[in-house]
Amino acid sequence: QKQGVYWMRFLEEAGLSGLLADEMGLGKTLQTLTWLSLPAAKGAGRGAGPSRIVCPTSLVRNWEAEAKKFTPQRKV
Repeated sequence: QKQGVYWMRFLEEAGLSGLLADEMGLGKTLQTLTWLSLPAAKGAGRGAGPSRIVCPTSLVRNWEAEAKKFTPQRKV
């Protein structure tokens, strides 16, 4: 889980884009919510504004539930 967050932070700091993709159930939702909760890296262009999550419609409710559980301070 930490590696996924570290990877997204590395990409952000390097000015690159990327995504997490692996088997279901390995924590991509929590990794992404954690990364979104971190202060933006200097010059990264990611701020306190809204973020967009792209996922299959079958997972929208899961994302909502996980966000409310692990990052209740964020508006979903």
